[in-house]
Amino acid sequence: MHLLPVPRQLTSTEGVFALNRSVAIVLDENIDVTYFESVFTLVNFLETVIGTRPVISKSANGITLPIHVQLQSGDNEQAYRCDITPTEITLVGQGYAGLHYGIQTLLQIIRQSGSSLTCSAIEDAPDYPVRGLYFDMSRGKIPTLDELFAMVDRLASYKMNQFQIYIEHTYAFRNHPDIWAGADALSAEDILKLDAYCRKQHIELIPSMSSFGHFATAIKSKRKEHLNERVESVSDLPFSWWERVTGYTLDVSNDESIALIKEMIEELSPLFTSEIFNICCDETWDLGKGKNKERAEQEGVGALYIEFVTKISEVVSGLGKRPMLWGDVILHHPELIEQLPENAIALNYDTSKNSSPDFKNGDVDFYICVQLSSQNRWVANLELSTEHLLALAQQGKANGAMGFLANEWGDGGHINCHTYSLHGIILGAALSWNVESYTSETIDAYDKAFGYLEFGDSSGEVVAVLRKMAKEHVITWHETYFWIDSWIPEDWREPKTYAPDSLVGIPDTADICSSRERMLALSAELKNIALRSCPADGLAYQEMLLGARGIIAFLDIVLVLQKHVGKEVPELGLSLYGLADDLRYFERDFHALWHKRNRPSEYYRIQLALTKIATLLDGLAVNN
Repeated sequence: MHLLPVPRQLTSTEGVFALNRSVAIVLDENIDVTYFESVFTLVNFLETVIGTRPVISKSANGITLPIHVQLQSGDNEQAYRCDITPTEITLVGQGYAGLHYGIQTLLQIIRQSGSSLTCSAIEDAPDYPVRGLYFDMSRGKIPTLDELFAMVDRLASYKMNQFQIYIEHTYAFRNHPDIWAGADALSAEDILKLDAYCRKQHIELIPSMSSFGHFATAIKSKRKEHLNERVESVSDLPFSWWERVTGYTLDVSNDESIALIKEMIEELSPLFTSEIFNICCDETWDLGKGKNKERAEQEGVGALYIEFVTKISEVVSGLGKRPMLWGDVILHHPELIEQLPENAIALNYDTSKNSSPDFKNGDVDFYICVQLSSQNRWVANLELSTEHLLALAQQGKANGAMGFLANEWGDGGHINCHTYSLHGIILGAALSWNVESYTSETIDAYDKAFGYLEFGDSSGEVVAVLRKMAKEHVITWHETYFWIDSWIPEDWREPKTYAPDSLVGIPDTADICSSRERMLALSAELKNIALRSCPADGLAYQEMLLGARGIIAFLDIVLVLQKHVGKEVPELGLSLYGLADDLRYFERDFHALWHKRNRPSEYYRIQLALTKIATLLDGLAVNN
């Protein structure tokens, strides 16, 4: 039996509970189904198992096989108990959230047991009060509303209770179409619907808006470029994925900066029922290096940072919300932690497997945040994300973190298909619920459970294949798109092809050939697993196989470029023209798959990049 998250205590007992047409749901009289939507999820699923719709009642009279659903007072509203005996199932929650989580466990049991449930007793409660996903919706990809609903359903099924959506330019601010034009931005109606849907699933939807750094998409507007910390004009600079995420900080000394942020927060905040507003304020790399250089030298960069954060936090607090912010900048000035707004929540984010204790020492509420190592990749780096999730879940609990977030970033156009992030998202859910459930020695058990529940893989091999594929992903998307990125300096490029040296000069040809050979074998193995599996998501294996094609295509680019500049490359049947056309077919298939989950949003940038690389390959062939 695969249960994710693993319950804190599960005891098998004698006997079997047989699901049949006599089963009925019996609710306590004090249960208000308005707050308990998941009971209907259970009823709907039972209907598919027993062939008729079970009765829902608040009386057990005449019912021979009851599923009792009860509310009992307790210290933890997320705790639940589930007892399965031969004659009844009793589900007890200390709150509606606990009942919801108990039903998710019962649904997993039924899905794997069918109509005969082995008797057992489960006592369960989470380690982290807050467990969630932070989803980047600002680097090129905006899921459709239906896809967002499906993401929420999945988070709920694994007992996650928070969903943060990151917005730079992807909400349609009424007075600022110059920020969001061409991005397929979310509307107010979209957010209201998503917020309502989340609440039914006991998930808190939190707005996360860039409001200091990462302000490129606004600052590059002709109307707003004067708000840039940088001195030079930026509105006419060509687009660069790399530059978009590595600069653009608001001028803290310009009153218009805070006025703009205030207006944006006041429009966005009321759409969310959450009492938290994430103002971000991360990676303010330009701060004090341009217009405020003199102030920074006199007062210190940290003082400028605290000044602006305080002003934004006052806007949030004035709306009755609690400010949240990324902790990376303030951790470079730990002496200023005590100057953070009194009610602020810090997001402790580190790309390593070490978590700073500074927020605990400074008596600041904080979350642990772990990146899923999927950005700029067709296949997530599962080894790295697993290592970080395991380590940081333990450290966060030891340091008293109140929340745990898995972070899916989309740098470089968000080419990473959501399927590849699921391993880390759900491992984050499992570990934040039960920190002791997995270790580096037992992670294989998680891989098998995840592969079975998500991908319908009874062989237990699919995640092992994905882990091997990730190791062969030695050429990533950002190394490839650097070929066409206007920001890349001349001395990074190989002169004959004008491609970045990271594609032509640095990779070892023999290693690339070996990776390619292994990837072809792994792709064939993945296809065989796909043919034998019944995934919960019909697009899952399509996305996995597309990822395999992407890895192989990037390895092939290296080999044809190296051959073109005179390196000794084995005869593999590759040619510049052939690879150019393979990329065009790849883009066509990626285009179709992208639009099954996502709005068009900024896919056109990926399309342009892939087709331009194909054209460059054609040009090299013509001029050879």
